[in-house]
Formats: sequence, structure tokens, C-alpha cells
Amino acid sequence: MSWSKHRKKASCRSGAASIGMLALCAFAAGTAAGSTCVGDSPVAVARWVSNNRPQLAAPDSSRFITTELLASIRRDAAQAAANDEICGICGGDLWTNSQEGYARAPISFRQSMRSGGRAEVIYSLCFSIAATGPSEPRSARVELRKEQGCWKIDDIVHGDNSIKRLVTATK
Repeated sequence: MSWSKHRKKASCRSGAASIGMLALCAFAAGTAAGSTCVGDSPVAVARWVSNNRPQLAAPDSSRFITTELLASIRRDAAQAAANDEICGICGGDLWTNSQEGYARAPISFRQSMRSGGRAEVIYSLCFSIAATGPSEPRSARVELRKEQGCWKIDDIVHGDNSIKRLVTATK
């Protein structure tokens, strides 16, 4: 089940996916300690975030997520907490669009568009529900925008499912 379908439920499933999602909701209230860029290109930023902040939750999130998207994510998490939900954008891994499973090699990042201060990176991987089971190809579009001199993630899109649209929607 994708995170967009699971969003309609009041709480996340228990287990490992929920533990990861708790991290997503534990955003620090403060701003980033510094404004150092995490990469010098859209591909480098997407790769760095995927490897180092897979749930996008970190005290330094403003280094790699646009101001608008980060504010929406934090607002969504606060609203979820106020409604006694386990988390806001529940349901699984934002990079694989699933609640459980494994990302397997080959994993690739390829810039598909760059125009001015906007870029798009295609994140591709092989995905499997079981640790040793068959895998299927998956991909996501990572939309980035240049902000304060750094490339930052502005959205992650699986098919027609946009995390930005999800968290900026009126609930």
C-alpha cells in the first residue's frame, strides 16, 4: 500500500515501518545549524538525502528541503500529533513508496531536467517485499529547486502521488 493510500487512516501500522515513520514526525522545531549545501548538483543532493536522511527527518532539514515543503511537513506532523495520530505522512518509505520491503541494487539517480533554478532527478531501484524474494523496478521523480544558493528537494513524486500535494492539502 502506498503512503498516499494509507494517509486516509488515522494511524500507522505497528512494526518497523512505524518506527521509521516516528522519526519522520520528530522534526526539530529550530532551524538548521548552518546553510551549507549537501551537494553541488541536483543528483548529488538527491543521492546524499537518500543515503543520509531517508525519512527526511533531521534538525538540519532546511539544508536539503525547500522552506515551503519543510513548513508543510512540519505543519502536517503537528496536526497529526494534535489529532493523536502516530504521524502525519504515514505509510512507509518516501523513497520506495511502500510500508515495508527492500530497495535493492541497482539504485540510480539520473537528472532528467534542469532549467534555471529547477531540476528533476529520477530515482530508480529494484524493490522487493521479502529480503530474498523477487524484485520489481520502481522509480520516483525528485523535484528540486535552488534556494539560498543550494539545491533542495521540493517534492518526491511516485506516479501521480506527490508528497508536497499531500502535506499542503487542507485536511
